[in-house]
Order: sequence, then structure tokens, then C-alpha cells
Amino acid sequence: MTPQFLPESQQIAIFGRIPRPGAGKTRLARGVGEERAAELARAFLLDGLDRSLALAPEGTWFYVAPEAADDAGASLAAARGLVDARVHVALQEGPHLGARMDHALAALCTRGPSVLVGADVPDLPPAFIQQAMAWLARPSGVPQLVLGPAADGGFVLIGADRAPGAMLRDEPEWGTAGVCARTRRLATAATPPWQVRELEAWWDVDEAEDLAALAGRLGAAYTAGSSAAAGWPRRTAALLGYFPAPGAGAGAGAPPIGG
Repeated sequence: MTPQFLPESQQIAIFGRIPRPGAGKTRLARGVGEERAAELARAFLLDGLDRSLALAPEGTWFYVAPEAADDAGASLAAARGLVDARVHVALQEGPHLGARMDHALAALCTRGPSVLVGADVPDLPPAFIQQAMAWLARPSGVPQLVLGPAADGGFVLIGADRAPGAMLRDEPEWGTAGVCARTRRLATAATPPWQVRELEAWWDVDEAEDLAALAGRLGAAYTAGSSAAAGWPRRTAALLGYFPAPGAGAGAGAPPIGG
């Protein structure tokens, strides 16, 4: 079933970087090699953007991390050359991840309730984003925050109806198991306190064992006939050996991992 479009005021941004061998996904690359890691990262990113475009064709963004070797213009140009022409492209700005997320949400929330989604969750169900946006759209007299916890203690999604400010901007420690819990604690302790809602936990892909788990989930969905459903990450599935439609046979290249 095709997901319903979100209101034009609602924005979805994928937070990531240009997929290149040796740039990013270092833990995954240790298990599968730099070339394969970059190929997978590109599929994760583009599948995530396709999912966002299906929900918000006028409000999908790619917030790209600047590369050390590039100036801002080069990073933006590389991003625009990679993504669908309907995707808005912007540069992440700030000294650390939290500051960059706050900067992005401050800009996006001037248009309406907004969510940021990591570039390494290619099989995140569209229903998660729809639920986050439904919560943020409810009238409230207090600021609202939605967290999509990651199974490792971080989060795969963060949404807000205004800029989160200090809870992200002033917290330089990221990539640890306590990130989601700390963000929740800071939000509820703020003045005024934020109303915080949480989605079910989902899995991101950082290491080879995460990739095997992803392949297992895709394999189960493929066997169940879910590859025709909205949100099917067709590029990622093909790289892991699953074509978009059941019965099409194994994909070219590497055999299914865990399938």
C-alpha cells in the first residue's frame, strides 16, 4: 500500500555524507571492505531518500556532511549530482553532530514539524516517520520532541516542532550507548519541559554483524512477499541478493547474507 503524503509543511531530512571508499562507514568497512561499504552506504542513502520522497515529495532533504578535502560548494555539488532532482540539498553546519542536528532542525522547523533520519537505516518502516509526524502535528502548548531509539542506545530518528537548542547544541558527546536516554533526560528537564514521545526501537547498520541482521530482516520480508510494499529498500535488497519482486531469483553479485 502506498503511504499517504504528509502535509507540505512537514519536512524529512536524511542526515549523511557522500558515500566514498575510505570515507565513513569505517567499522562496516573493516568487515566487508571499503569498496563494498561505500556501495552499501550509497544504497542505504538513496533508499532512505526514496522512502522520504514517497511521504513528502515537496519536503525531502539531504543534509550532507562536508568532506575535509572539499569546500562547501564541492560537497553540495557532489550531493546534488547523487540524489533525485526533487530532493533539497543543504550542508550540515556545526562543530559536532548535535550542533549540526540542531542547526538543521532550526532551519527546517521554520517550515513546519520536521524529522531527521539517519542514512544507515534503509529498512526503517515509513509508518515510523508517519507516526512521528502525527505526534508532532498535534496541538500542544509545550515544545514537542520525538525520538526513534536505535537498538544500540542511540537514535535513528529525531523530530521536533521547533529547534531543540541546548539539548543538542551543547552536548558534544555522540556515538555512545547513552545518547537517546541523555537526550530524553535533557528534554524533560528543560524549561519549559519538552513533551517527549518515543517510537519503537529500530536497527542501524554500523558493523558487519548489523549488515547480517539487516539481510535477515530483508530475507524474511522478501519470503513473506513484502518486497512490493511501500518502503522496500530496493537498492539495498538487490546488493544483498534480493530483487524487488518475489520469484525473480537471487540478485547479481554477492549472495544473500543470512538468507
